[in-house]
Amino acid sequence: MRRASVSIVLFALAPVALGTWEFGRSFLVQFFCSPFLWMSLAPVGLSAFCVHKGYVPMRSGDKVYRDQQPGMFWLNVRFMLLAGAMVYAMNVAVAWVVLSRPR
Repeated sequence: MRRASVSIVLFALAPVALGTWEFGRSFLVQFFCSPFLWMSLAPVGLSAFCVHKGYVPMRSGDKVYRDQQPGMFWLNVRFMLLAGAMVYAMNVAVAWVVLSRPR
């Protein structure tokens, strides 16, 4: 589990390191001031909450519990992680495009 967590963190930080190497401090300012970064924290935080508590709260209907419906539980957690990763990737792309435009 630790090895997977370390590889995920390194994979997530690689585009930030590359953008910082390419554009310098302005990339970091654009990256961290963008609302997309903060929007990506919500689904990732919710998925961590769900794994910790053992259930996924649903908008309508009963909660999906890990011990009762493991397939549906992990599908929902993976979807939240994918949504967070997509918004994170969009944040990196927006920061890259903003700084790549001719001045």
